[in-house]
Parts: sequence; C-alpha cells; structure tokens
Amino acid sequence: MRGLKTEEHLKMDEECVVIKQADNGYIVEEYYYHDDTKDGKKIIRKNVEVIEEKGDIDSERRTLINLFYHIADLLGFHYDRYSKENLRIDFKKKGT
Repeated sequence: MRGLKTEEHLKMDEECVVIKQADNGYIVEEYYYHDDTKDGKKIIRKNVEVIEEKGDIDSERRTLINLFYHIADLLGFHYDRYSKENLRIDFKKKGT
C-alpha cells in the first residue's frame, strides 16, 4: 500500500490516515469521504492534528503517547479507566 496517493487509498477504504514526521514532532492527517447531500457526490474531508515535541526524552515519550492515542482514537479505541483492555505503552522494554 506504500506509495499510493490518498485518493487511491480512499478507493479501497472509506478512511485513510497519513502520519508525517516533522522536524519537531508529527503531523497526523485523516482523510474520509463525506456525502454531500445537495448533489449526492462524495467529497473528501481532511482533519489535521499537529503533535509537537520539545526535544528532551520525556517530551519524546509524551509525543509518542499522544501520537499513538490519536491513531487509536481514529481507529475507534476509547480509553476506559475501569477496563483492563486499554492500550498501554511500556518504555522500559527494548527490542522486538
């Protein structure tokens, strides 16, 4: 799927998320179809979130957590403080 244009991704699915790394963080772009009820055409809408980091280790961790949270939220996961099924990130683990 790498290298396809946003419009080509949207032909295969109703939503498309693009993550771009910037010099000081990440840009999360969400593309989705929206039915225009006036003429019945589907138009592409776009939401953009900018996640900045300050440069220190704690800031990088918060930036990654924020990035993962946005992606999980776009995929339909929602945080429930009473659930054991929530996504957790352990920065002490290394390797794969």
